[in-house]
Amino acid sequence: MTCPPKTRPGAKWENAWTEREAAMPRKRFAAEEIINKLREAEVRLARGETVAQVCKVLGVTDQTFYRWRREYGGLRIDQAKRL
Repeated sequence: MTCPPKTRPGAKWENAWTEREAAMPRKRFAAEEIINKLREAEVRLARGETVAQVCKVLGVTDQTFYRWRREYGGLRIDQAKRL
């Protein structure tokens, strides 16, 4: 009789997480890029697009968009460089 290989809880999810990280490396944006993306987002939102649609075009998650808006909203590029 042959037994199946031993597995530990969470092994499946850990493997899936590392595969996803390898497929989608994180991108760090400069302050200037963030300000420009927020400006583009404001224009698109004013046109009636949803936050989800705007984030998809910008290539960021909703969470990142809201964090950027909280941290950089209302700043000019020269002010953001000082951060």
